[in-house]
Amino acid sequence: MVEPDETETEMFANRNSDTGATFGDEMVGVGQYKKVLKARYNNCRPAVAKFLKKGTTFSDECFLYDVRSAEEALPIIAEFQKYVDSVLGRGRVSLKINIPEVWQQTSDVSGLKGQKVLVEPYIKDFKKFNSNTGANDAQAAIAQTFSHFSYHATDGQWLLCDLQGGLVGNTYTLTDILINSRDKRFGVTDLGVAGIETFLSQHHCNQFCCSKWRGWKGAQARIPVKMGSTTDEYNHMVTQPTGQIILQPSTIRFTQDSISNYFAGGKSLMETVAEVAGKELHKRDILMMRVVYVNGYYHSLDNRRLAIFRILEYCGILSTIRCAKEPWHAVAEEYGRKKGYGDGETITIRRTPWKVGVSANSTTFPYDRVNEYAHNANALPDDGTALRFLASIIDD
Repeated sequence: MVEPDETETEMFANRNSDTGATFGDEMVGVGQYKKVLKARYNNCRPAVAKFLKKGTTFSDECFLYDVRSAEEALPIIAEFQKYVDSVLGRGRVSLKINIPEVWQQTSDVSGLKGQKVLVEPYIKDFKKFNSNTGANDAQAAIAQTFSHFSYHATDGQWLLCDLQGGLVGNTYTLTDILINSRDKRFGVTDLGVAGIETFLSQHHCNQFCCSKWRGWKGAQARIPVKMGSTTDEYNHMVTQPTGQIILQPSTIRFTQDSISNYFAGGKSLMETVAEVAGKELHKRDILMMRVVYVNGYYHSLDNRRLAIFRILEYCGILSTIRCAKEPWHAVAEEYGRKKGYGDGETITIRRTPWKVGVSANSTTFPYDRVNEYAHNANALPDDGTALRFLASIIDD
């Protein structure tokens, strides 16, 4: 593997020039899973802010892999620059890479305060050079050579791909580099050994590749080849068995970003929780909430009911609930339609200052008033009515 030298590698890093930026609605690019908005640093230099597109079936934790992949690419770029200089002569072609940072939105535009944003310098004349499955623009020969070099320089452990960015003069500035690795350490877009083999099955050495570099003789396409980025998310979804499972409500993630404060019949969330809280409900009698397993977490497809169950958990009324595990293929469309921009840990109650969080401490809904409110509220007449009422609660 290539050993990093901070002094040597930092000259290839194109980092944020300020600690704050603003953005509007102007979209300057859109990828398979991200949308890119034009932004400007506080020092007035141009930047971009990247968001996950609505309906994406993995969380914004993937931004951390974007940062890590860029940092890991730096020493490999430094070594490749030495090779290019030896072949073409010093100064003929140079490479840089944007090193993004994960920031949080501080304004409450569209109710998205606190959401994670990937921020990095703006790249002019943006182009895509190859994908993580090996589709490529053959005219971008240096980029294809760099991907091959990365496989050789890491002794066949990694392959840097999905190369994109801009070419200004003789300088390539890259961004959003993905890494296929043998041990799949770089997140959902790391296609592992199958991705490495598929990429190399599409690679044809050009005038800049070295004949002594490591290759993969007889490589075959194990994954469909396309110019867009491919993820391995479905492998993680379909391997989870379906059936029933007992879960703590606070460990289940929401799919929506917000829910209405009013339920059937015009009752508020507080009134609804209070009415249910006043009944002796047996968990085995409560209609199971539907969940689907996505990237290491169970996500609820019944967000209103999850909000109620979390509040009841924080009130000490219940600790676990019985859930129905749904197969991904059966709920993919519904999940994509409901999925918001957040990470699913918190949901906002619309037209109120309240949120239901992943813990009692992160919840601003006044759950400590539920028992008091239940004593004064018009309780549901019997346990059976309460159970039917819970079953009738569906997402808006």
